[in-house]
Amino acid sequence: AEASLATGAVVGGVAVQALASRFRKGDLLIAGFALYGAMLVALAFATRLETALAIFAALGFANVIFYVPNLTAVQELAPDRVRGRVMGARLALLNLSWLPVIGLAGAFADVYPIAGLIGLAGVFTIAVAAVGSLIPIVRDIP
Repeated sequence: AEASLATGAVVGGVAVQALASRFRKGDLLIAGFALYGAMLVALAFATRLETALAIFAALGFANVIFYVPNLTAVQELAPDRVRGRVMGARLALLNLSWLPVIGLAGAFADVYPIAGLIGLAGVFTIAVAAVGSLIPIVRDIP
């Protein structure tokens, strides 16, 4: 699975450069996040290893498509004198945000099927992308 993710990420790394010349960072961020959610939903229904591996590759691709514009925008928008602190705070907040998710997922996994939880996470991710598309400061990142 990790090799499939990595393969997709390498393809995404090549593709994001071409896509960045045609689309705004905000559009790429939202599209990549929505694709990531859609692939989580697809993974929830995967019943064959080959299918799951292809989905993991698509997840790696989607991750790069939203991650690179995200980091690029933060680096471009943060003033030079505080860029390191902004990047550090961003990483710390991102990592802290996973604590409740991991705790809830662990508790729910004891009660609900894992595939359903993965699918629900995908639906939530798509919803967040949809909301992001309505927020000009996210959507309109040049």
